[in-house]
Amino acid sequence: MLFVLCHFYVHANSEHLSTIGNRLVEMGFEGVTIETAERVLYIEYENRVFLNHVYAAGVVLSVAIKEIEAPTTLVLVPRIHGVKIGFLKVESAKFQDFINRELSARELAATIIWEDAGQKREGAIRSYKRSPKVPQIDISFSPSVVIQLGNYDDPYKFTWNIESATDIRLWRGAQFFSNVTIPVFDEISTYTMEPRLSRFSLNQFFRLYQTTWGAFSAGIFYPDRWGLAVQIGGFWNHRRLFWGTQIEYTGFCLHQNHIIHYSKLNVTTGKLFCNYYTPFCNLKLGGGYAKYLDGDYGPFFEVSRKFGDMDIGFLVASTNVDQFARILLNMPIPPSKRFRPRTLRINWPFYYPFVFQGTSQTQTQGEPLQTGRRVQTRFDICDVLEDFLKNDLVLWRKAFADLSEKNKF
Repeated sequence: MLFVLCHFYVHANSEHLSTIGNRLVEMGFEGVTIETAERVLYIEYENRVFLNHVYAAGVVLSVAIKEIEAPTTLVLVPRIHGVKIGFLKVESAKFQDFINRELSARELAATIIWEDAGQKREGAIRSYKRSPKVPQIDISFSPSVVIQLGNYDDPYKFTWNIESATDIRLWRGAQFFSNVTIPVFDEISTYTMEPRLSRFSLNQFFRLYQTTWGAFSAGIFYPDRWGLAVQIGGFWNHRRLFWGTQIEYTGFCLHQNHIIHYSKLNVTTGKLFCNYYTPFCNLKLGGGYAKYLDGDYGPFFEVSRKFGDMDIGFLVASTNVDQFARILLNMPIPPSKRFRPRTLRINWPFYYPFVFQGTSQTQTQGEPLQTGRRVQTRFDICDVLEDFLKNDLVLWRKAFADLSEKNKF
């Protein structure tokens, strides 16, 4: 329906608003909805194309700033699996000053407001809507390498697998995920040399209240478990603090020799944690208490920092069995932009994780001591939500420059 906004509203006609929506859809954004109120432009979207969510927000702002004709409050409403993450308010004049290098990233950040995802949009008029298509299937392939160290009689062992993952988006917040592990070379010999189903689960993500979210998972998890998992977490103190808890109730499950071997649900694991996100240098400080799969339990502390698109983290933990440390390096896999979402898309992971773990206990016989093993459902609400916090707003300037260079406006 065509309409003309009066001068009390955003100075952009329906054609301009449709241009914004169409360009975002052409770039691969999903669920694009545009609404207008008095000098306010709301843009809902979901990014499954760009590696970096902060860069993606810069793309949305850059497309919008080219079409509006007067100072306006731009409100971005990012979604994950169709679930709203929050309202990001940016003044168009401040963003334009930032693009023109008249405002620093720190000065711009001081003007940005994050508000609750449950906020009502009084008087908003919908002018554009493009619903995402479901179901959508992503199929990806990636290598998996394990190097086992720690035994004097056998200094190291090496295993190389190919991981074939299928990710299916169903209804809002719902994700079906399966993973088939294809062995290529194996010296550890934990499994046979046949392809095996290592993950097969249904995950449901939802918003509970304002800045609190939850997730429920059921199916086959890593490592060799099946059962149920629940996560709850939320932000405090203007999104500087994130608290969360996870509980899993699982049993043994192994696909081997074309048979699924399983036990009754008999083990409860979980963790309670809190993270603090510093207002500078993309630093996260966290700690909590966890109960692990092998009966070990105890407190842990972690610190991580983001350098561009690369994550480097360090975790130390003390259990009733030992003390262990873990180094995590998440390396981005280029390019930073993927193919547009389709009913069927061949994809590859955004990151390749490198993990090294060492323990304070040593053994010269038998299997290496393993502590700190946790159930991994493949969906972590903390990882999902912090992607919108840990980064540098300089990426917004880069997004604008990239679009200008490629004549995307």
